[in-house]
Amino acid sequence: MVEKAEIKYLNNNPDNGIDFSWKEIIKDYKKIVKAKNIYDPTLIPFDHIRYAILMSIRKTGKTNTLLTMALISSWKYGTITAVLRQTEEMIEYRNIKSFFEVQTRNNYISIITGGEFTGVKIKGDYAYFVHYDENMKIDKYSDPVVYFMAITKLEEYKSNLNLPNCNIIIFDEFVSSKYRYNEFVDFSQILSTVIRDKLNVMIFMLANSISTYNQYFFELCISKEVKKLKPGDNAIIKTKKGTSIYIELINGISPERERLNYLYFGFDNPKLGTITGGDWAVANYPHPERQERTMITQGIYMKYTDVLLQLDLVTSAELGLHIIAHRANKISEKALTIYTIDDIKERREQFGFGAGRFSKVIWKLYDAHKWYYSDNEIGDIVENYVNQAQTM
Repeated sequence: MVEKAEIKYLNNNPDNGIDFSWKEIIKDYKKIVKAKNIYDPTLIPFDHIRYAILMSIRKTGKTNTLLTMALISSWKYGTITAVLRQTEEMIEYRNIKSFFEVQTRNNYISIITGGEFTGVKIKGDYAYFVHYDENMKIDKYSDPVVYFMAITKLEEYKSNLNLPNCNIIIFDEFVSSKYRYNEFVDFSQILSTVIRDKLNVMIFMLANSISTYNQYFFELCISKEVKKLKPGDNAIIKTKKGTSIYIELINGISPERERLNYLYFGFDNPKLGTITGGDWAVANYPHPERQERTMITQGIYMKYTDVLLQLDLVTSAELGLHIIAHRANKISEKALTIYTIDDIKERREQFGFGAGRFSKVIWKLYDAHKWYYSDNEIGDIVENYVNQAQTM
């Protein structure tokens, strides 16, 4: 059983949050969780950060290990954990009903609470410790231990959300192929609504790695560091304004995984990265072959996160009209069109896919697979831009 602690507050001020100890939570966690070949969250430098971004290739148990730590905290200190997803659909009961399966199957709830509670029950947006009698009927509920949230419900939270004892926020599956317009701003507003004046809330951002180019890495000012990560790497990054962020690309290649790769996935295809655990998943995109081309215009640009691309409109006897996309250092004074999914700042910029006959031609070429890329990274950037523009 996890021993309950006397409830105290930082600076003797309830507004500053419950005074809890990661060291004590880790100590209890190590007594309870004996499983091997899963992610070990006890090595996270909790005392030096407020954000921990954990990425892995497929399943490494990172969500369940952190959830177990959160439930220990709930019992020991009376705290509540907020589990955040992108959309309201993602937190519907049918999508979260098995969220506590690992903790229930391994009897962690009974161990943590000394048998006072034996399972977890989800009711509405909250989850509770519960006790089942001999007839498997619930005869006792705890206070809420988890609250499920969605970024798309921001306006609702602004007016009525109050989680004074929340000390952990788990943003699950934050890396996505599509993001809403200004999603990071909405995410930050939700954090502000939950955190209020608390000083020790820990934010975990979890994902299976999909692409290094996404809104969150850019907005958190860690894009360059993320691109350098290899499985097993970690780093603490301090932003220019002082926020410390821990990032880790978890090495998911266990001996069992290596054997499975050998038996079933021993192919030279970079798209299999998220299956094999070898590295980031990168698709193969068409590259321009050497042939005689006529330049129509070099005045088309695309801005996405911190990347600037130039889209050369060219024609050739073999391919007809097509686009060659490549990096650009700066926008020419003769630029015709600048595609962006950020706020429009000048007359040449067009939002998303633009408007007018010229833009229709450009994006019809995209739909016809007549865009070519200087390398796969450029193709990945364009695909991310398109995915996000389609949601706006």
